[in-house]
Amino acid sequence: MTRRIILSLLVISSLWWTCRENRTAGKVEVNWRVIRYTEPAGVIELGWEPITGEQPVAYVPSDRRWRAEMPDWACDRRDEIVAEIKGETKHMNFRWQEYD
Repeated sequence: MTRRIILSLLVISSLWWTCRENRTAGKVEVNWRVIRYTEPAGVIELGWEPITGEQPVAYVPSDRRWRAEMPDWACDRRDEIVAEIKGETKHMNFRWQEYD
């Protein structure tokens, strides 16, 4: 019985480690009016603003503007990066607004 428990714990920890390592390399930080997304390749920042009595608003460049303004490493990854940022900031309850 003890062997089974130890074996199970080893398998679970191995799966956890594998899943952890397969996550996107990005890190998301929310500071005063700035959402910072960092990867080994570089950093991008999106703006946000608090609104008294309403949801805070986070601003995302339109697809055209994203391609024009973002660094090369992020240029073709808008959907992926924005999805990760949204997932990591869902506790902030942002209202996402696209701008051009």
